[in-house]
Amino acid sequence: LELGYRSGRMSCYFALLGATVTGLEIGSSKIETAYDEARKWNVQNSINFCEYDGNLSTLSKDKFDFVFTKSVLVTIPNLFSFLSQIDELLNESGELIAAENLKTNRTTSFIISKITHSRLRLKPTFSGVDESFLSTIKRVFRKTEIKKHLGLVVGIRGVR
Repeated sequence: LELGYRSGRMSCYFALLGATVTGLEIGSSKIETAYDEARKWNVQNSINFCEYDGNLSTLSKDKFDFVFTKSVLVTIPNLFSFLSQIDELLNESGELIAAENLKTNRTTSFIISKITHSRLRLKPTFSGVDESFLSTIKRVFRKTEIKKHLGLVVGIRGVR
């Protein structure tokens, strides 16, 4: 399960590795772009892109081996509840794999925006991963691995 598939590239990558993928995105405006990407890689039969409203409890209770997110969890208002819903969708040894932006100070955020040409970190609504966020991950998953990279992003692995 990929939450926030955007262009569909990561879903395609997982399909190329042999996975059957369900990709969820809020709003349907990206579905055709994602299916175009899947057709480009000839993996359209291995991926199902869907629109959802952000509430995972409305999904069928399929059990997934992995849930992957990139820059999604930092946007979730009630993280504990959302992670608990992810946990319910995972099979017995299922894993959450996430890549998220770390919280940075104003100076670092400004430098990053200049290097990456992205103003995301300068927006007042931007919230990156902090210790409270990581504590919430640890409360939901039995085992967690957290790897910070360059003080900019964090890789998170939560095992059910």
